[in-house]
Amino acid sequence: MTINVNIGEAKTRLSELVSRALEGEEVILQKAGRPVLKLMPLVEAGRLEAERVAARRTAGVGAFQAAFSGQDLSLEALKADRDDPLVRFRRKFGPAA
Repeated sequence: MTINVNIGEAKTRLSELVSRALEGEEVILQKAGRPVLKLMPLVEAGRLEAERVAARRTAGVGAFQAAFSGQDLSLEALKADRDDPLVRFRRKFGPAA
């Protein structure tokens, strides 16, 4: 069941509204007839925040999937692209004197 309450009225009924939200009812606070806030237990809010973060991470990884599609990103393939250690040393420090 959803309870829609004006913020002014919620001030006087806060304890009751909190109790009902803890019991699992949806409590929506309204300002000028528009919903602006939802009361919910911290456990549920934490779960929703974790879902939001997971969705953002998945979207971030998805952005890179298109850029690297068709490429072999296995460890063996990445190691095969490395230069000879002696070549890297000479490139970094110059030829031996």
